[in-house]
Amino acid sequence: MGFLGNLFDKMLDSMDNDPTLKWNVLLKNQGVVDIKGKWASKEIFLNGKPIEKEKIASAIEIDIHKVNISWGGTEREDQMLAFAILFKFMSKEDASEYIDELCEDLVSELPKEDFDIEFGLLHWYNDVSGAFQRGKLSDQYSAADSMDDD
Repeated sequence: MGFLGNLFDKMLDSMDNDPTLKWNVLLKNQGVVDIKGKWASKEIFLNGKPIEKEKIASAIEIDIHKVNISWGGTEREDQMLAFAILFKFMSKEDASEYIDELCEDLVSELPKEDFDIEFGLLHWYNDVSGAFQRGKLSDQYSAADSMDDD
């Protein structure tokens, strides 16, 4: 792989462990994540990249063969998808805290077929956590919300 490849891998690994850097990826897309699902293979893509079952298994300390994902309900496999989406952009602890809410608000509403949607994850997170009111998120999103009200 070479020196630069190894360096890039280490940078990506450190980014995976830093929730601030994870949020920065989401902020680049105005808080919106593109989610694509392929029903037959149960593949999920976030912003065009497949979810990494290895990282999910490692984070929750289970065998990779137990990382089964589905959508359209609120069962364990649906909750696994909710965790995978959240964990892509936040710490394991924060992701774990909001699994049930994301499963109910998004994952259970997805069709049991192929889909491709955009989801305002940052806005959703603000609504369920109250992060904006506590000053955790930039006020640039309040301007976008007020434009929606017009």
